[in-house]
Amino acid sequence: MTTGKKLSLLAIAIFVLSTTNASASVFTASATGELTGRGLTTQEFTFNGGTLKCTSAESSGIIESVESSDLHFTTKYGKCTFAGFTAEVSPATWTVTATGTVHLQNTVTIKVSVLACHLTINPQSVNLVNFTNLSGRLQLLFQLAQIVYTSAGLCGSSGSNGTHVGKHELERVGGGSISWDA
Repeated sequence: MTTGKKLSLLAIAIFVLSTTNASASVFTASATGELTGRGLTTQEFTFNGGTLKCTSAESSGIIESVESSDLHFTTKYGKCTFAGFTAEVSPATWTVTATGTVHLQNTVTIKVSVLACHLTINPQSVNLVNFTNLSGRLQLLFQLAQIVYTSAGLCGSSGSNGTHVGKHELERVGGGSISWDA
């Protein structure tokens, strides 16, 4: 191999390594500890049979490391309606990666008694969440698509076309900061 080819391969290797390291997104916290959060907008989930709207969303979790590629938290949804009727939603445990992928870690059930309706969302990975840093707090904009779900009763057919849209804010309990670094 000629010296020119060796230098070209070396330059390519350095470029690949530098761009890989530069694009490593992480969450950074001022310290480990508890995490709390709340919905900033109505949390909307769409299914074949209608839209679930929850005006309350409260989250809690643990910051296990001051620098991490993902965050873990559980969200309890409240004041929910589906097709205009009161709905009960079980808590959702999420793992959100700094690259924008969302992993639902548990099965979430949605029940609308008056319609004898039961929706089930099993654990899965979907995209996309965007992040905004706000004075020590972290804002998440969920724009999830292709959520797979099953349906029983009068709430439409099962599908793989579910969506979730809503803003959420997370912060460190007791002060300090949490942020996303691209």
